[in-house]
Amino acid sequence: MALSERLLSILKLLDRARRPKLDLSQAVGAGLVEALRRHEGAQWLEKNRAALDAYNEHVDQQGVFSDGLRVF
Repeated sequence: MALSERLLSILKLLDRARRPKLDLSQAVGAGLVEALRRHEGAQWLEKNRAALDAYNEHVDQQGVFSDGLRVF
């Protein structure tokens, strides 16, 4: 998307947000928090994928530590 198209898109979003009198600062802040949460979660998952796969393989082969203790 070209810069002019992105700017037009942003201006349209701002106009839509102003009509119901949304708190733009709060909305942008919440959006950034959510975007960072998703990004950091994806990074964590990528970083820990090998360990998670190894643990899941272990559980598939050996079961979980509490298998003999559960009563349900």
